[in-house]
Amino acid sequence: LLVQTSMAVDIPTIDYKVYYEDYGWSNYSSMLKGNLERKDSKLEAIMIDSEESIQVLCSIYIEEDGWTPFEESGRAIGKISRNMPIKSIRLKLDEKLEDNYDIEYRVCYKNNTWTKWYSNGEKTGIDYSKDIYNLEIRVIKKES
Repeated sequence: LLVQTSMAVDIPTIDYKVYYEDYGWSNYSSMLKGNLERKDSKLEAIMIDSEESIQVLCSIYIEEDGWTPFEESGRAIGKISRNMPIKSIRLKLDEKLEDNYDIEYRVCYKNNTWTKWYSNGEKTGIDYSKDIYNLEIRVIKKES
């Protein structure tokens, strides 16, 4: 699990954990500084936890099921222990934050291949044949 969020005081804090195939849940974290917890295990679920006043909305693409509806922070989203890895992710902030902040995220495929940064509800790629092995999220303040 690789988690990176801004350390600035006015930036919302987001913690999350992921469910790895054949391993289970990672620990919640907001910063692991590049430490991959399970670099050879596919992601099957995500759970985002944020400050009480903030909602991060998450939608994932699972083969055979397609896109899930956006779920609010605090809920696990995915198919745990069903051999149905996540193929793509979309994240966005609630209406209270979207005018002042961007949520950016990227995913890692096999062999430590990272995607570009996506933001504010964009799909992490369109090649749904690839399994996701890691995820990185950050919230940044929009420039005035």
